[in-house]
Amino acid sequence: MKNQKIKIKLVFYRTLFSQSAASLTMGSMAAFLRQHGFNCDLCLLERQGLHNAEKILQGSEEKIIFAKPNFKDHILLLPLLAELKKQKKVNQIFLCGPYACLNYISMMNKLPWLDGILFGDTEETALDLAKLVVANKKITFRNCPGGVWRKSNDKCYFNFVPRRRKFRLNSLPFPARDIEIMEKGSYANIESSRGCNGECSFCHVPMVSNISGCTSIDYRSPKLVADEMEMIYKTLKKKFFIFNDSCFWRNKFDNVRILEFCNEIKRRKLPIKFYIYLRSHPEMPDEILTALRRAGLARIFLGIENVSTRSQEVLNKKIAINAYESAKKKFDKYDINIHIGYIVAEPYSKLSAIVDNLKYLRTIGKLFRLGTILEPIRVIPGSRFHKRLIEDGLLKSDADFNDITYGYKYKYRESDRFMGGIKDIFDKISDEAYEFEYFCTTAFLLKSLLCQINKAKYVNIAKDFLTLKKMTETAMDDLLDFFLNYINLISAKKDKTTAFNNLKENFLLDFKKNHVAIKVKYSDIINKIKLCHAEEVVNCIYTGLDRIS
Repeated sequence: MKNQKIKIKLVFYRTLFSQSAASLTMGSMAAFLRQHGFNCDLCLLERQGLHNAEKILQGSEEKIIFAKPNFKDHILLLPLLAELKKQKKVNQIFLCGPYACLNYISMMNKLPWLDGILFGDTEETALDLAKLVVANKKITFRNCPGGVWRKSNDKCYFNFVPRRRKFRLNSLPFPARDIEIMEKGSYANIESSRGCNGECSFCHVPMVSNISGCTSIDYRSPKLVADEMEMIYKTLKKKFFIFNDSCFWRNKFDNVRILEFCNEIKRRKLPIKFYIYLRSHPEMPDEILTALRRAGLARIFLGIENVSTRSQEVLNKKIAINAYESAKKKFDKYDINIHIGYIVAEPYSKLSAIVDNLKYLRTIGKLFRLGTILEPIRVIPGSRFHKRLIEDGLLKSDADFNDITYGYKYKYRESDRFMGGIKDIFDKISDEAYEFEYFCTTAFLLKSLLCQINKAKYVNIAKDFLTLKKMTETAMDDLLDFFLNYINLISAKKDKTTAFNNLKENFLLDFKKNHVAIKVKYSDIINKIKLCHAEEVVNCIYTGLDRIS
């Protein structure tokens, strides 16, 4: 076929270590292009991989690249793509995904080698681009809606025409699963809807929807979702599904769809577990929760975000004070693990609000989530949050895609000193800090899965989980003491150099001791689960590593 003359490379890094390495965006694009006769490879790159360029170059000489940069990995991906284009190893390079879509003006202006950026859902636009390249025709916004494209004189078309899509989720092929075939674990990413009706200022989904002109939520039929899960289970032996929907259940209008999905899973007798994203409000009705639990719900990701009223206003997301406690009481009855989204500090946070957030995380037993403390909140270009930062002089108005995401200042000097100071400390023990959070987080998920899959075998090692919980409690107490003492030193009006150094030194000793104790106990639990022939539970736990094998 004519289409086979060109090799299309779909290039991306792993987005989250807590999911499959596969990208649903790229997998769906690959399946759609292959359905229409194009030869394409899914190229998963590794952050410390020595052979990333080789993966891209493998195959025929004529290549098109569709690459999906993310908020963190663009600093690795873009220079590599630029050099491939400079050495004329690829014909055209197009970017896709939220990061590129949100930063399209800056990226098109500052990356002269870039041929264009696809907006929103990419399948149909990618197909039209591939056909135009094969036919050696000029790409313009007139003959290819759905993105912005480079002119021959290095200028770009900023006229954007939204695509009138013929294919929605129900009519798209299931995503290609090349990456999952190579993964040893029993987990796979999946989606039953695209889009969100929320307006959180720190989230990219609403902004991408507005830019691309696709503001409505697109649902896949419950039967098709179950079809895909059954296919993945039977062909790839995957038992743990991670739904990437921004919110799996939003309100009562989702009840019929959710119940139909649960009935499909039950009717097919699929022995699967799954993980979903939820908002804190409204609360899911007991009828829906019961049906989901019977279908295999094992974990939820719940957006708690912040207990500060002022921060909630900045984030444009109001959360009830007892949202987590209420949810935990409900989900604990079903042995469903809760993983939370939280933002300890944002640019307008006072030191007192940061203290409240740290104490709250300790109260609910989630202070081991170091990522929520150390990870800066993202600035979404064009959002109200972005505009407010510029107006208040906390972010430069001309910040480009390299600086805009995390390039802001904190309004309050003491907050800036605290956040910068603890980041410097944890950067020195980054591996131990990541492992500490991984072991604590996955241990609680492991417990929920074991209770659901084989309660009797959980009883045999319940004491071990209790021991690990106590170790985690001790570590969290030490963490809170350190954070509060650090804050007290920042607030003190005297020379504190010696006190700071002593505090850091003592904390690092305690943290490393706690980390090693938790690491060994976690490994002991894993070994005991395997010895009691419940290894399928272990296989459902993500590895937390960049590599897939």
